[in-house]
Parts: sequence; C-alpha cells; structure tokens
Amino acid sequence: MKNILGILALVVALGIPAMAQGTRMSPDDQDRFNSYYSRWIQDKQTDNRDDMLSMEQRMQDLMAKYGVASNTPYDELASRNDDRDYRRAARGYAGA
Repeated sequence: MKNILGILALVVALGIPAMAQGTRMSPDDQDRFNSYYSRWIQDKQTDNRDDMLSMEQRMQDLMAKYGVASNTPYDELASRNDDRDYRRAARGYAGA
C-alpha cells in the first residue's frame, strides 16, 4: 500500500508542472503577444534597441501572467499563419 501511495505521489508531483506548461493564453492576450512579437522583430531588424526592449518587457509580462518560463523563445509562443517566415525574420535572414 505504501508503494502505491508513493507512486501516486510521484505521478502527481511530476504531472502538475506538465499540466501548467500546457496553459494557453486567452485569445486577446495571444493577439497582444503576437503584436508585440511582430513589432519586436521589426525593431530588432532596424536596430531600434529602446523599442525592442519595450516589446520584450511587454512579452515577458504576458509570459509571467501565464507562468511561462522567462527563457522560453518568443517564437515558440507567437502563433502566426506562416510561423516559418516569422522564425526566419527573428533569426535575421534576409527576405523574410
């Protein structure tokens, strides 16, 4: 019986963080994040450091609201019609 309770406790302890990572942003917050991400990409490409930092802070605020780790890449959270183009742009490839 102790073994079963121990296994159950272990499953619960490992399962709770996994469920928390599956939390999605509300549609309004997701749209807001996408807008910040898009502006961050543009600011990064034009070397507009002040605006880029402002967009980063706004994205980080939304990430904190949903318990997303601060080191999560922004492109993993931004949802786009063609995510590939935005990822290319984020990495600085020409023509994206």
